[in-house]
Amino acid sequence: MSGYLLRISHAGAELGEYAVRPLSKLRIGRAPECDVAIEHPTVSRTHAILDVGPYQIEIRDADSASGTWVNGLHVQRQVVRAGDVIRVGAVEIEIRSTDTA
Repeated sequence: MSGYLLRISHAGAELGEYAVRPLSKLRIGRAPECDVAIEHPTVSRTHAILDVGPYQIEIRDADSASGTWVNGLHVQRQVVRAGDVIRVGAVEIEIRSTDTA
Protein backbone atom coordinates (compact mmCIF):
# COMPACT_ATOMS: atom_id res chain seq x y z
CA MET A 1 0.00 0.00 0.00
CA SER A 2 1.13 3.53 -0.75
CA GLY A 3 2.03 5.99 1.97
CA TYR A 4 -0.08 9.13 2.35
CA LEU A 5 0.13 12.53 3.94
CA LEU A 6 -2.75 14.81 4.89
CA ARG A 7 -1.99 18.49 4.30
CA ILE A 8 -4.36 20.71 6.31
CA SER A 9 -5.00 24.33 5.22
CA HIS A 10 -7.43 27.21 5.63
CA ALA A 11 -7.63 30.21 3.28
CA GLY A 12 -4.27 29.26 1.76
CA ALA A 13 -2.45 29.04 5.11
CA GLU A 14 -1.04 25.63 6.01
CA LEU A 15 -2.23 24.42 9.42
CA GLY A 16 -0.28 21.17 9.57
CA GLU A 17 0.49 17.78 8.08
CA TYR A 18 -0.34 14.29 9.29
CA ALA A 19 1.17 11.01 8.12
CA VAL A 20 -1.46 8.36 7.40
CA ARG A 21 -0.64 4.91 8.70
CA PRO A 22 -1.88 1.92 6.72
CA LEU A 23 -4.81 0.00 8.22
CA SER A 24 -5.91 2.77 10.56
CA LYS A 25 -8.99 4.80 11.43
CA LEU A 26 -8.40 8.49 11.99
CA ARG A 27 -10.94 10.71 13.73
CA ILE A 28 -10.88 14.22 12.28
CA GLY A 29 -12.29 17.07 14.34
CA ARG A 30 -11.85 19.97 16.73
CA ALA A 31 -11.67 17.84 19.90
CA PRO A 32 -8.14 17.39 21.27
CA GLU A 33 -8.63 13.60 21.44
CA CYS A 34 -9.12 13.38 17.65
CA ASP A 35 -6.27 11.77 15.70
CA VAL A 36 -6.29 14.75 13.33
CA ALA A 37 -7.13 17.66 15.64
CA ILE A 38 -8.02 20.88 13.80
CA GLU A 39 -8.60 23.98 15.92
CA HIS A 40 -11.12 25.88 13.82
CA PRO A 41 -14.63 27.01 14.80
CA THR A 42 -16.22 25.60 11.61
CA VAL A 43 -14.97 22.07 12.35
CA SER A 44 -17.20 19.86 14.54
CA ARG A 45 -15.74 18.20 17.64
CA THR A 46 -15.72 14.89 15.76
CA HIS A 47 -16.31 15.86 12.14
CA ALA A 48 -15.34 12.83 10.04
CA ILE A 49 -13.61 9.45 10.10
CA LEU A 50 -10.85 8.52 7.64
CA ASP A 51 -10.70 4.72 7.26
CA VAL A 52 -7.43 3.56 5.71
CA GLY A 53 -7.91 0.03 4.40
CA PRO A 54 -5.49 -2.28 2.60
CA TYR A 55 -6.61 -1.13 -0.87
CA GLN A 56 -8.47 2.15 -0.45
CA ILE A 57 -9.12 5.13 1.80
CA GLU A 58 -12.66 6.13 2.71
CA ILE A 59 -13.91 9.33 4.36
CA ARG A 60 -17.16 9.20 6.34
CA ASP A 61 -19.01 12.16 7.82
CA ALA A 62 -19.63 11.80 11.56
CA ASP A 63 -22.95 13.69 11.64
CA SER A 64 -21.09 17.01 11.55
CA ALA A 65 -22.87 20.37 11.61
CA SER A 66 -21.47 21.64 8.29
CA GLY A 67 -20.96 18.38 6.41
CA THR A 68 -18.01 16.77 4.67
CA TRP A 69 -17.08 17.56 1.07
CA VAL A 70 -14.78 15.81 -1.42
CA ASN A 71 -13.63 17.77 -4.47
CA GLY A 72 -16.56 20.16 -4.04
CA LEU A 73 -19.26 17.48 -3.63
CA HIS A 74 -21.17 16.97 -0.37
CA VAL A 75 -20.71 13.35 0.76
CA GLN A 76 -21.72 11.06 3.61
CA ARG A 77 -19.21 8.35 2.64
CA GLN A 78 -16.70 8.45 -0.22
CA VAL A 79 -13.59 6.60 -1.38
CA VAL A 80 -10.73 9.09 -1.74
CA ARG A 81 -7.25 8.94 -3.27
CA ALA A 82 -4.10 11.01 -3.65
CA GLY A 83 -4.90 14.41 -5.13
CA ASP A 84 -8.40 14.59 -3.65
CA VAL A 85 -9.35 17.51 -1.40
CA ILE A 86 -11.63 16.91 1.59
CA ARG A 87 -13.33 19.92 3.18
CA VAL A 88 -14.49 19.86 6.79
CA GLY A 89 -16.07 23.15 7.77
CA ALA A 90 -13.93 25.83 6.12
CA VAL A 91 -10.75 23.72 6.35
CA GLU A 92 -9.27 21.77 3.43
CA ILE A 93 -7.43 18.47 3.72
CA GLU A 94 -5.41 17.47 0.67
CA ILE A 95 -4.42 13.82 0.35
CA ARG A 96 -0.88 13.43 -0.95
CA SER A 97 1.03 10.30 -1.87
CA THR A 98 4.44 9.89 -0.26
CA ASP A 99 5.59 7.42 -2.94
CA THR A 100 8.65 8.63 -4.82
CA ALA A 101 8.63 6.05 -7.61
